[in-house]
Amino acid sequence: DYLEDDFGEPMLETVDDCREALEEHDVQLPFLQVFNSHRTDPNIWSLVRSARLAGTAASLLGVERVRLYQDSMFYKRPGDGETRWHSDLHMAPFDTNDMVTVWIPLYDLPSQEEGG
Repeated sequence: DYLEDDFGEPMLETVDDCREALEEHDVQLPFLQVFNSHRTDPNIWSLVRSARLAGTAASLLGVERVRLYQDSMFYKRPGDGETRWHSDLHMAPFDTNDMVTVWIPLYDLPSQEEGG
């Protein structure tokens, strides 16, 4: 049983699901995205709850504690399209700009000359 997206298509839940979908379909996408992996992966759970990340976010916001809204994992293959500079603010359903996002690459990134 898969969850469905707004178009009635099955939602991808893991990086392996994303990898298979990219290989199965000849679609030029800049990336595929998986949300809230911390709910099923204990390693992601440990990472998003780490004192270092929470402490840094709290310090940047000038507060004592922070809460996790969601995590997102982006799967990009070498050679996939670039992700241009952008703001995620319009994607968050909050009535404040007081939030922090953290980007952590899970793999070494090649230089631009090497296709990164």
